Amino acid sequence: MVLLNADLIPRLTWRDRLTEWGHLALATLGCAVLVSGVLYLAFAHHERWQIAWWLVAEVSVLVLAYHAYRWWRYPGIAQARTAEELIFHVAGSIVFFTIGIPLMVLLSHFRSLIPVKKWAIRLGLTFRYQSRQIVRLSAVARSRPGESGIVRGVSVIQRDQLLGNVLLPVGTVVYRLEMSDHAIAEVPEEELVS
Repeated sequence: MVLLNADLIPRLTWRDRLTEWGHLALATLGCAVLVSGVLYLAFAHHERWQIAWWLVAEVSVLVLAYHAYRWWRYPGIAQARTAEELIFHVAGSIVFFTIGIPLMVLLSHFRSLIPVKKWAIRLGLTFRYQSRQIVRLSAVARSRPGESGIVRGVSVIQRDQLLGNVLLPVGTVVYRLEMSDHAIAEVPEEELVS
C-alpha cells in the first residue's frame, strides 16, 4: 500500500489557475487567427489545385508548430521517446490531417462501390439482416422450412439458452420473424437465407 503525503502535492492558487486559463484563451485565439490567415493565404493568392498544395504545406507547418509547443511545454513527452517515435508522431499527424481527412471525404462519396456492409458483417459490427427485411428460412430450418418472414427484431444470446428443444450457445444471433400468418417465430441466423 502506498501512502500519499498531501503536503507534497503542489496546490494551485487562483492566480495560477487564472494564468493557465489565460494561456489557454490566448492559444485558442492565436489558433483561430492562424487558421484564418492560412485560409486567406491559400484562397487569396493561389488558384485551383495550387490551393490544395498550399493548404497541405500550411497544415504541415501548423502540426509541426503544435508538436514543438507541446514538447517545449511538457518536456517529459519528448524525453521519454526516441527520435524515431517523435518523427513518426509528427509525420503521422501531418499525413492524417493533410491526406487522411480528405481521403475519408472522398471515400464517403464512393461508398456504394466499397463493400462496407459485407466488411461490417464479417467484423461483427452489424447484423446480417435488418428490421423490416424479408428473409426466407432455409430448407434445413427446424420449424417452417422454406417459408418467408419479415424481420421484426434481433437479439443476441447472453447465456446458454433453449430455443424450442435446442441449446443455443452464447453469442448466437436470433431473429424474431413475422410469418405470413402473422405468427412470430424466433430463428437463429444460421437457419436464414436472404
